Amino acid sequence: MTDTDPLSTYDAQIVIDRDGITVGGERLPGVITAGGVVVRQSRDVPDHWTVTVQLMTGREPVLGDGAIRDADGFIWSDVNPPHGTST
Repeated sequence: MTDTDPLSTYDAQIVIDRDGITVGGERLPGVITAGGVVVRQSRDVPDHWTVTVQLMTGREPVLGDGAIRDADGFIWSDVNPPHGTST
């Protein structure tokens, strides 16, 4: 999962268990908050799911290239930022 192309991990297996979340064999750091995982099957794209995860960590996350944070704390890609957000 070290490839920088987002599609390189598109089909990586996501495993959610009582100890945390593993994506493509790599454990995500942080603690899952109560109610912090939501899995929904897509209504628009057959055989696809959206997984939303909320983690708590003792370190402030670092935003890398191409990531922007809006006033509410949401992170977006600079490729397709929401209206009213600038890079």
